[in-house]
Amino acid sequence: MIKAPKWCRDAVPVKAGWSDPKTGELLKVQNFSQEEIAEWHGVSKPEPAPEPEQVVEEDSETEE
Repeated sequence: MIKAPKWCRDAVPVKAGWSDPKTGELLKVQNFSQEEIAEWHGVSKPEPAPEPEQVVEEDSETEE
């Protein structure tokens, strides 16, 4: 997990590095992936949707 610089604990991660949350000023240049930023904000990856089940219908023959 990424950690904010000790000298600016309220900094938030952006794609280009650490940013000041009030002014948006880039405080420290560092590359982060979208997954790292999401993890820092506490957002987890959504679980993949379950595969749909294939339903097979039986032919019903009518007797006269």
